[in-house]
Formats: sequence, structure tokens, C-alpha cells
Amino acid sequence: MLAVVATPLMLAFMQSAPGPQFGQPFVGPDGTRRVAKFSTFTEGLLDPHPDRVRRARYDPRRSALQTGAFPVPARGDEDTVEIQVRLDIDATGTPTGCQILRASGNAPFDLHVCPHLIKNLRHTPALDWHGVRVGDSLAIRVSYRFEAVVDTPSAPFPARTFPTLKRSEPRPLQPIDAAFVGLADADVPAAVTGVSGGLQVDAAGRVIACTHVGATNIDALDLRICQRLRTVAFQPQQDQAGRPVAGRYGFRIRR
Repeated sequence: MLAVVATPLMLAFMQSAPGPQFGQPFVGPDGTRRVAKFSTFTEGLLDPHPDRVRRARYDPRRSALQTGAFPVPARGDEDTVEIQVRLDIDATGTPTGCQILRASGNAPFDLHVCPHLIKNLRHTPALDWHGVRVGDSLAIRVSYRFEAVVDTPSAPFPARTFPTLKRSEPRPLQPIDAAFVGLADADVPAAVTGVSGGLQVDAAGRVIACTHVGATNIDALDLRICQRLRTVAFQPQQDQAGRPVAGRYGFRIRR
């Protein structure tokens, strides 16, 4: 595991590196118009966390990922370079540390990724079971890529029907809806349209963890919703022999 900190030398490298600017179209060596993109995907958010009502969540309003220069000159291809990092985030949603878990093998990208995330990525802070904003640590997959600039919208993909996979999962013994979790309460802002997340249910049908994926980002409301969901009794998941086992239940509740 490689630890990377935002040293002055690395920041200077970022500022002086040639190449196109993120998010701004340019003409590649082959004459086609392209755009450099920087994207992130946070792993493991669907897994309920025993100590977190809400994990740290990407905040696009305070982030500026598509800024600065692409770390290497444009090559005119569309190969994606991917790096996995662990990002430590404090109770304000600001990154405080970054480690490369899986490098790309391309030094300019590997040197660029952690300083860029620390400088430009911001989160809504994580929330614990006491309703306190706390730090978090996230595994994030980062992609660098060039995309062709399309001036005319492409035709929509034809509708497809996918088979539904039958699987055993915990089943609630009562309805889980907006009224039950409190989304219909008078103090809930009109802008809140729903929530989603995951529950960890033990073999006795008890909810032992509740973590939001699509949270309201209102601390008291996110805590209240999980507190109510923790009271729901479930029919536990069963293994192939019909024995009760622990399982995960995903919830999506519309207002």
C-alpha cells in the first residue's frame, strides 16, 4: 500500500504538467474533438455499517473535480486509467489523508490523484448513532479518461426487459413506508422526496445496522429514520437448507 501526501513538489508537478484541462474540449492528434474526464466511484456504500447512520457522501456543490490540467499530454486514445485509493475524511467532510491502494503503474496519474482529491473533493460528513458528525474512511475508485465530444445527441437505447432473479432475503413483518419512518411528518422539508439505504438483519430477524445511501443530509431526520427502522421485526433470510441466517435488506422509501 502506497501512502501519498500533497507535497509542494507534487502540487507544482500538477500545475506545470502539460495537457488539456479537465472538462474542456480539445482537438486530439487524430483531429477528433475530445474531453478529459476525472470521475470517482465510492465502493462499499451499500453495506450497512454498525456504527454509522450515514457514510460520508460526495457533495457536488462543494467539489470541483473537473478542474486543473490532465496529468499527461493527450494521446488521442480513449484508454481509461484507473486507480483505487483510500480517502480519510474529517467531521467537516474535508479529506485529510489519501493512500493509493491499487496504483495504475503510470507515475503522472499516480502522483496526481491524491493531491487532486484532497484539494477538490468534499463530502457531506458521516453521522454516528449519537447524531454526531464524525470522520470516515472510504475506498474510492478513480478513473482518468478521454471521451469523444458528441455534438448531436445519440438515439436512446431500446427498452429491454431483464429477468428478475429470485433470492432469499429478510422480509419485514410490517409495511415500511413514508408514514412509518417519518417522511410525512410536518417538520420534513418539501425538498426531501425520499431515502434509501441498507439494513443488516440477524438470524433472529432483528435489525442490527442501518445506514443511508440516499440520505436527506438533515442530521436529526437521518437519525430518526434509522431509529424507526431499527424497531422493525423481520422474517430472517434463509439458506439453501431453510435455516435462518443473517442477511441484508435494501430499502427505498418515497415520500
